[in-house]
Amino acid sequence: MSWAGKILRVNLSTGTVKSEPTNMDWARAYLGSRGTATKYIVEEVDPKVDPLSPANKLIWATGR
Repeated sequence: MSWAGKILRVNLSTGTVKSEPTNMDWARAYLGSRGTATKYIVEEVDPKVDPLSPANKLIWATGR
C-alpha cells in the first residue's frame, strides 16, 4: 500500500479544493486509511446531521 500523506478536501458547494497534510497522530493511532477516515468523520460530522445535508461529508479512502 502506498499513500501521499495528504488529505484532499473538495467543497462541492463553493467549488474549492484544498490539500492538507494527514493528521499523523491519527494515522498512527487508527491503523490504515479506513481507520483514519473513520476518525475524520467522527470528529468532523455531527452524529445527528441529516444524511443528505450539505453539512454531511463523503469520504473516499483506500485501504483495508
